[in-house]
Amino acid sequence: MTSSGPIADWLNAIHQLAPQDAKAREAIARLLGLEWRKSRTSASSRTGSQSANPSKPGAKPSAVPTPETESPDKPRRRIDSVLTPSNAGRDLVPAWLTTAQPLPPTESRHLRPVLPFEPLFPKQTTRAILSTALATPSLTGPIDLNLVLDHVSQARLIESLPRITTPTLGRGVQLLIDAGEAMQPFAPDMAILRSALLSVVGRDRTEIRYFEFTPLRGCGNGPKDNWPSYAAPAAGTPVVLLTDLAIARPPDTLGLADSAEWIEFARLAARSRCPVIALVPYPPHRWPQALAKKISIVQWDRATTVSAIRKAIGRALQVQERL
Repeated sequence: MTSSGPIADWLNAIHQLAPQDAKAREAIARLLGLEWRKSRTSASSRTGSQSANPSKPGAKPSAVPTPETESPDKPRRRIDSVLTPSNAGRDLVPAWLTTAQPLPPTESRHLRPVLPFEPLFPKQTTRAILSTALATPSLTGPIDLNLVLDHVSQARLIESLPRITTPTLGRGVQLLIDAGEAMQPFAPDMAILRSALLSVVGRDRTEIRYFEFTPLRGCGNGPKDNWPSYAAPAAGTPVVLLTDLAIARPPDTLGLADSAEWIEFARLAARSRCPVIALVPYPPHRWPQALAKKISIVQWDRATTVSAIRKAIGRALQVQERL
């Protein structure tokens, strides 16, 4: 292809600046990804001039102007050149692509089944665990005949019929969910436990609030900037915490709660005669010892059993009886 227009000017500039050595010119062309070829027009013109003026013995050679002898006012002669990219065939479609067979479609045997999510509390025992953890003692059971007979045999006045204490869910529950960064890995577990708790206790008797760090810094629903100050529920209502009690401390997190702040929250709940139960997804050796004496902590894990819940609830009821 013969260059013309701005490209020809650019090529002419290359010719003017190109070295006289043919090997050097070819090396520069290869660096630019091009191939240096002599123009047919210039070659034919040189051949014609040589045939018209053959060199003979004793003949005077014709004067050939050189760049040094050319007049600066004389217009420069255009040099036609053909540059062919050396990598012109690099992006061509290979021949085997037209005959290659497509891969077979994906079948069910090629897919790996997604493993089902396993919550921290086993599905078959979640209801029993929650029923045991959230039940509070109530004097609404049958009449305590043994106590009645004891009063009658001792000729003591029976002012009211004594009844057997039975656990009940009638007082409802206040569920406080930690929305901090450290509890984000347990978000699916908290959502499952929240739904299970609503089905066990009932939506009308369940109060759900969210907090960060501790409930004392604000507790509510919606945007956290609008969370009000913590308000304890009615007397006797159990308070359930889904939190790590600041055991896991994410890096570069400011304002983390310490055990003293959690103990202050436990005292506030105790003044309202509300037992506090904390479900913590970490083993007992990581619990703050000072806090474990003030709050009933239950390991939130698949190994947790109903008997472990009964022990924790027993301590919570003892705290309630001392108030």
